[in-house]
Amino acid sequence: MLEKKRKPGWNKYLKIAVKVVVSGLALYLVMNKLDTQQLWETIKGAQWWALFAALWMLFLSQVFSSIRFMIFLNAIGIRIGFLFNFRIYLTGMFYNLFLPGGIGGDGYKVILLKRQYRAGWKPLVKVAFHDRLNGLMLLLMMIAILIPFVSPDPVWGILALAAIPTGFLIYRLVMKRLFREVKSSLLKISVYSLVVQGLVLVSVFFILLALRIPWEAWPPYLLLFLVASIAAILPISFGGIGIREIVFYYGAVYFGTSEAEAISISLLFFAIAALLSLSGAFVQPKIKKEVKNLPGSLHTKEGTRIIE
Repeated sequence: MLEKKRKPGWNKYLKIAVKVVVSGLALYLVMNKLDTQQLWETIKGAQWWALFAALWMLFLSQVFSSIRFMIFLNAIGIRIGFLFNFRIYLTGMFYNLFLPGGIGGDGYKVILLKRQYRAGWKPLVKVAFHDRLNGLMLLLMMIAILIPFVSPDPVWGILALAAIPTGFLIYRLVMKRLFREVKSSLLKISVYSLVVQGLVLVSVFFILLALRIPWEAWPPYLLLFLVASIAAILPISFGGIGIREIVFYYGAVYFGTSEAEAISISLLFFAIAALLSLSGAFVQPKIKKEVKNLPGSLHTKEGTRIIE
């Protein structure tokens, strides 16, 4: 029994250590190749009004993202208040960024909803998984849209655009097969995802404006941001730190843009996301053992139970 209790603890610390090492090595590799003085001058010259606007756009994206999460919850019979759901979402962001060695943001949401609404593990895990999958699908679609603007070969642009309807059709078939409950809400969910990713890109637009980057350099940087966002999802680094910078640095080398500008975009977006995620530490709902005093309702076979 003692061995079973120790093993998870060691595994947790080992995972944290590996993530810290990976992030540290990645940052060292990038910073060792970069003119840090130029990087600092680029960041120092950023326009604060544009960075403030970027923060608000990212905040709005998370508002719509939390609404999308509510739609998934509604599909499995959980009715939850908007403010309570948004608090859960912000707290999930905090867990993902600042406590990556723990249960993670998705794990936190699943555990809280399981205890508070007495829902099953399987439907809640499906909600968390498909919420991520839907966001990933939109990221890939936006990458496909940007490829014609950065590829010197028009054939790649045509193929990328042609892949969009095919990819969406495959995604639709997968969702209908694995998560039939959202079949009637799939279009609404996809629209919300489009708004979410669109607002995130607008946030990046304002960062580009803050750094006074010329318009012609925007498409490569936007593409690198989307690719870096996907790379940061991989559970191999501490909150995606280092992995994003690797993508931005070598992407800037490939496209022939400024490495200092590329890393500045990455670091500023991370700082803005971290500031927003930090708010989750102050609005965190407590995980209780019993359902009480929570805004929402739970739909069961016996009927709808209102949770006030």
